[in-house]
Amino acid sequence: GGTNTHLTLGAMGASGTVKLGSGGVSNGTIGATRMTVKANGDVTIENGNLVIGTAGKGIDFSAYGTGTNIDSNLLDDYEEGTWTVGLSGTSTTVANATGSYTKVGNQVFFTLYSGACNLTSSSGTAKVTGLPFTVKAGSANYSAVSIAHTTMFGDSATVGQQAYVLVGETNVAFNTIGSISNPSFVDGNGKYLMMAGSYLT
Repeated sequence: GGTNTHLTLGAMGASGTVKLGSGGVSNGTIGATRMTVKANGDVTIENGNLVIGTAGKGIDFSAYGTGTNIDSNLLDDYEEGTWTVGLSGTSTTVANATGSYTKVGNQVFFTLYSGACNLTSSSGTAKVTGLPFTVKAGSANYSAVSIAHTTMFGDSATVGQQAYVLVGETNVAFNTIGSISNPSFVDGNGKYLMMAGSYLT
């Protein structure tokens, strides 16, 4: 009796398993095993994906939380994609305007390679624009970015050779080695930029 209904599945013996499948059952045998639960608690998905059907839900690692000031133990997001690279502070068409990113939880990893760009009418603060997610606000969330193969600052060995994400924005700014000043791009043809970084969103 009662209004609650429960379905309990169990395996016989210390090494028994519970199998879920599809394709019909014949003489107690399932056509195709889709998921197996072992006696030790391990779960194997034989064919298919584990789909999280509700935004904000995911895999909870709270049983393993050993740090201090833990904000979350929930892995609630993963995605891979591309983003459109732009340059602010110059007039140009980015030759290779497609960057790549991977987002794990609230951490975003991104890369770009500009290809050969022709820069004209450069002035003001040089920036890369169009990051796939807004950088988390707050001064603690500035994050350094690695750059290489850049010739967009007049081939200087120091000017524009460091970079960082701007908090609360979807932009990357540059600075000169040994200085906090933000330089401008330098006009010229066949200029390149290679960049990789990560930040919190």
